[in-house]
Amino acid sequence: PTCFLVAQRPLADTCSLRMFSRLLPTCLCLASLQLVGADVGETGSSGSGSCASAPRAAQQPLPALPANFDDAGCCAFATLAVDSGGDYRGAAALWQVLPIAWVLRRFHSRFPMVLLTNVESFPDGSPVEATLRPLGVKVVKVEDVPIPAHLGASFKYKYWRQAWAKLQIWRLTQYERVIWMDSDAILTRNIDSLFERRGMWMMPDTWQCDMATPKPCSGFMLIEPSEASFRGLLEYAGTLKKLSKADQELIEGYFGGVAKVQINRFEHLEASFGHCLGMIPGINTSDIEAKWKFESPWRQPAFVHKSSSANECFSFDLHRQIRWANGARVNICHYHPLGAYWRDAFCAATSSLGTTTDGAETFCVDAVWYGPPLS
Repeated sequence: PTCFLVAQRPLADTCSLRMFSRLLPTCLCLASLQLVGADVGETGSSGSGSCASAPRAAQQPLPALPANFDDAGCCAFATLAVDSGGDYRGAAALWQVLPIAWVLRRFHSRFPMVLLTNVESFPDGSPVEATLRPLGVKVVKVEDVPIPAHLGASFKYKYWRQAWAKLQIWRLTQYERVIWMDSDAILTRNIDSLFERRGMWMMPDTWQCDMATPKPCSGFMLIEPSEASFRGLLEYAGTLKKLSKADQELIEGYFGGVAKVQINRFEHLEASFGHCLGMIPGINTSDIEAKWKFESPWRQPAFVHKSSSANECFSFDLHRQIRWANGARVNICHYHPLGAYWRDAFCAATSSLGTTTDGAETFCVDAVWYGPPLS
């Protein structure tokens, strides 16, 4: 219906009713182009404003792997994309990996990303392993890490059962150190220097924006893989009656309480949640406040976990980004400091790798994303 209601002229000559379902993304693109006054060709495939030739986000060349790329040495990044069937978070995780892998290359990281996954191909049939290899991604088949039935039933959220598979990172013993990153996130700068640290590190659990919390969060960690630690985690899980916070509570309880390993905390400028960005102490905060009476403007974390509590802006689902505000429909991600940044990284990655899925191509057309929101 959007094609017929929003366009300046009927689209019957452009998108027939018989083909409307298949051409819906094109229709949405044409409607947006007409709204912004672009020159739309009669067939939608020609003219300066057609979807085929419409300006797209961040058409950048694929960043080359650096000459000193270390794909079998001390360190690696790791993340997870598990499609358990029926849960949109699992299906979306693979696509959320793309912008993270892209920015790692853009920032000239020397280390690979290990992707733990059970997904073998993208929706268009492209093999995951071969498609992601140019970005320095090494695909490892995710293992079935057992969850005691009674513990799984005690998880606060059902989808946390998927995240349990992250325990497999302790089996990546070919690396001395691994930085774990939940995939619903983005990096804003090079973090290779974190691998120089020793011991175990976790981001603060500032989900409630309590910036003084001592609690750790497993969304971003630096760990030292060990088969003994992996076995210890599973043995400890078998002694518990409930585990409402799933893997995070298990990791904290085992290393902090059983193994007696010191869990260091990353600084807020190193890792924080996206909905707490305005509360992060910036660089030279004390000096700036003393002299100028305002807060430091330099306060972007290197790792931002979720754009918000619902994570709308680290997603290519455009409909989730449209909200009513002050009597008008707006794209809330235009108001997020990392909304366009995540989109540019996502669209650059999909364009360079030559893979896409339903909604992603339309999401990456500038006239659609920056234009007036469609209903």
